[in-house]
Amino acid sequence: MDNILLIIQNFDVAIKFIADEYPIVLFILYFAFAASIGSFLGCCYYRIPRKMSLINPKRSFCPNCKTELTFFDLVPIFSYTFLRAKCRHCGIKIAPTYFIIEILTVVFMFLLLYLFL
Repeated sequence: MDNILLIIQNFDVAIKFIADEYPIVLFILYFAFAASIGSFLGCCYYRIPRKMSLINPKRSFCPNCKTELTFFDLVPIFSYTFLRAKCRHCGIKIAPTYFIIEILTVVFMFLLLYLFL
């Protein structure tokens, strides 16, 4: 138990150091975390109404061609922008809903950060 408390204290010190010395790093990490949560919520938005598993298939896929998305296609917000809202494989337009969910999640998470820190 003492080891766990020591790890938590050291983690807290490390986060405070990063926040004080390199705030942009903390901003980028928080943005990536929030966008990832938004990406997962987008996955839930698609799969739950269709009674699909959230675990299998493990990766997101194109609803049209059923191709599993590559790592670079899974980067929240940026992949939607760089692919110009189209599937890399079949070219079908990706619904803006996923992008909107990711953006709103990031905004909401930063609002929470602002309100509680």
